[in-house]
Amino acid sequence: MTNIPPCPRCGSAETRVVAESPIEGVWKMYGCNHCTYLWRNTETLEGIKTITEEEIEAAVLDFPPPGQGTMSAKE
Repeated sequence: MTNIPPCPRCGSAETRVVAESPIEGVWKMYGCNHCTYLWRNTETLEGIKTITEEEIEAAVLDFPPPGQGTMSAKE
């Protein structure tokens, strides 16, 4: 069982392995399901800017449903 670390940016435990090096055991890339941060286990994580829940929510783009909120060429 792989020990997947919490996100160094938001602290969430909702992380997963998203990629592994082509040469086995060299590095793993992790991703946070909550704030979408990506990092490799070979990176120095000191100095990573942590973010708040408010900053995560503000970064989410709110797109209208398809066909709504779009401008036609005549407008």
